[in-house]
Amino acid sequence: MFALRCTRKVLKLIKNEPDEGHFPTTTALGDWYVNLIPMPIGELLIFVSERSLITVAIPAEEVQVILPQLRQRVSNLLKQIDVPENILNNEIHQMENAQLARTASRSVLGSMNDIASHYQYMVEYDIAGKIQNLEEMELKISFFPHKPIGYEIPSQFALKLLTDEWGIPSK
Repeated sequence: MFALRCTRKVLKLIKNEPDEGHFPTTTALGDWYVNLIPMPIGELLIFVSERSLITVAIPAEEVQVILPQLRQRVSNLLKQIDVPENILNNEIHQMENAQLARTASRSVLGSMNDIASHYQYMVEYDIAGKIQNLEEMELKISFFPHKPIGYEIPSQFALKLLTDEWGIPSK
């Protein structure tokens, strides 16, 4: 269980009211924040892990399947950063249920704005034609250090959080 913490723009897009209650988060990566960002290729929903600041994105037109898409994108990114399968499966299993909520951290929102500018830059300037898809952008951004996590690399910090929560990887 986790909270999907939506900005006003996202709440308006999904036409749903957030839950007012609070349910404890059972994921190692914490709640996920989501915002809608304009892009030359169409709007994107970007998701940022509250604890690690890793990020994934989906096209806004896929909003009707937002939770399955989020789980799939997170699973793909965790595989790319070499999270062991048993640890990855534990985290994704904990993401089966989500509570819709309002954003609650200015720090995460600030990081999310910074991350959004990275996505926009990569799309607008195409980084010399090297970026082919969202998966590649997600991986590249997962290696940009962030001040709120002590200038650590989000992908490495996420691996540490996951290992601390779900134990030593099986061989």
